Amino acid sequence: EVARREAQELGERFAKVFEFTPVPLSLVRLRDDQRLLVNPAWLQLHGISREQALVSAARFSVWADATDRRKLVEDLRRDGAVRN
Repeated sequence: EVARREAQELGERFAKVFEFTPVPLSLVRLRDDQRLLVNPAWLQLHGISREQALVSAARFSVWADATDRRKLVEDLRRDGAVRN
């Protein structure tokens, strides 16, 4: 029960930070590039609705080159984290 409550509180804190940060953020699933979440700053930057953002991931990709994305995914899987 304690672990479940702590996990729920952590999830709520993440959601607040994600939603209220002024930095445009999106959460994308690695295996298929499906966009799962976008914050209001991301929506404002792109000028589209949340629904449009979640169904049109390829149109708003941050990857100019697919090779860059593959390298990042490989590094993330190998090391568990990446840094710019």
